[in-house]
Amino acid sequence: MSDYSKYQFLKIEKQGKVAIVTMNRPESLNAMNRVGLREMDTIWGDLENDEEVLAVVLTGAGRGFSSGGDFRDDVYTQDPSTRPPWIAHMHVRHGIHQIIDARYPVIAAVNGPAAGLAASYALVCDIIFIGESGRILDSHVSNLGWVAGDGGVITWPLLIGLNRAKEYLFTGDPIRGKDAERLGLANRCFPDDQLLPEAIAFAQRLAGGPPLAIRGTKHALNQHIRLANLIAMDLGFALEGLTSTTEDGKEAPQAFMQKRKPQFKGR
Repeated sequence: MSDYSKYQFLKIEKQGKVAIVTMNRPESLNAMNRVGLREMDTIWGDLENDEEVLAVVLTGAGRGFSSGGDFRDDVYTQDPSTRPPWIAHMHVRHGIHQIIDARYPVIAAVNGPAAGLAASYALVCDIIFIGESGRILDSHVSNLGWVAGDGGVITWPLLIGLNRAKEYLFTGDPIRGKDAERLGLANRCFPDDQLLPEAIAFAQRLAGGPPLAIRGTKHALNQHIRLANLIAMDLGFALEGLTSTTEDGKEAPQAFMQKRKPQFKGR
């Protein structure tokens, strides 16, 4: 059995054969700092080694799933010449791949906003449940002036089609609970107070099913995601890293910290 007491950003609880993984920085809307990025990379391997776990629920504490990357943390704000941007990318890339390859199904319970990087984690899960006040958005382009490279270029077109993916990745417009269900970005939408119980109940149902058959079916179906990864993920990460070093890419995080609208200049 894995030791989950070491985790700081994440809270891990077990109900029978189901592990509930909660991003647990509610004071910052569960924004992912340096610790969070590392733990969102390592947790999947620990769950993989826990033979008791046959299904996982991923959710957020408090008012939201997660606001994405924490731009108050120096993992994002250091000069790229002293902190190469791919260090954070490697944590994200590995974490996403582990969800895709995990032997267990992962159910996302999207409460409140799942933004940017958090949307990438939610949308790569096997089943996506969302609350009525939940919303999924990727504002890398619109708010940061960065390429949407965390995984958005992979999952959005697979779930809602290429042209709709372009619309929402170009604009950063949020897709809210019922609309996410209607468009296919989420499997089901529930009243907020029913979201987590429904996600746990569904995970318990899967955990009670034939584990080898579920694992094999997930593995075969996720070949579609692996193929998309081969085509676009590394290119997306590379372009995101490049745009984060441009004038626009530096201006936007500063504007966020100063609570003002960024002024993009195209350089």
